[in-house]
Amino acid sequence: MRHIDWRSRTGATFTCDKRPAIGSRGMAVTDLPLASAGRAEMVAAGGTAIDAAIAALFTHSH
Repeated sequence: MRHIDWRSRTGATFTCDKRPAIGSRGMAVTDLPLASAGRAEMVAAGGTAIDAAIAALFTHSH
């Protein structure tokens, strides 16, 4: 497969200044605040990451 240098072919250049988010007590991120809150509550109550994901899905779908 031939390597294509797409950066030289585009008229726009950019640099990414984003850094990874790091948390010491867990993190809950969704596209809806209520789903994130449900996920955070599940983790705070002692649930696992899977429990939190399911809680976010239930919150997100209603």
